Amino acid sequence: MKCAVCAIYMSAWGVGTASAETIAARPFLAVWPSGWEVNYLPSPKTDSGRNLGGERVRVLLKPNGAAVAAAIELTYFPRSDTGRASLAEEFDQVRGNIQTIYEQQKFKVSLTPTQAISMGGQSALTTELAIANDSKRLKQWLGVALSPQFFYSLTFTAGEENFARYLPHFDAATRSITLK
Repeated sequence: MKCAVCAIYMSAWGVGTASAETIAARPFLAVWPSGWEVNYLPSPKTDSGRNLGGERVRVLLKPNGAAVAAAIELTYFPRSDTGRASLAEEFDQVRGNIQTIYEQQKFKVSLTPTQAISMGGQSALTTELAIANDSKRLKQWLGVALSPQFFYSLTFTAGEENFARYLPHFDAATRSITLK
């Protein structure tokens, strides 16, 4: 599975570094799985090319330095909607965008029913996606949360054969997350 996990997430930006002030200013705390590669990247731009600020934290498991076996990604944006955004609408938009991207790459996507949870101390909505084409089968967990000041998206993606195997790593990371 050479980079199927990264189909949506990999970019040419590379690894970023951050000062102590930047780390302290991040609106979340998290303990990422030991042995996984952690990269801090600019947040993705909107479809119109607008930069909303924020950051994307990409946490990759690359056994033996080879292909990506699993990926966790936390993205956040500062909110500028003065509290008007709807969690359900934001979740539907993110879920729809992810589904569209996979379908454009000729994958078939099925989703579990949406569930309400608490993520990092904030209300969140989640679903799981089963993603497949003739040669690859992926699973992805998606969670979206809104705090008064930030929008958050958290994903865990792995090949179908590795999802259950690495899910405890993701669950531990998720339990460690505090969203401000």
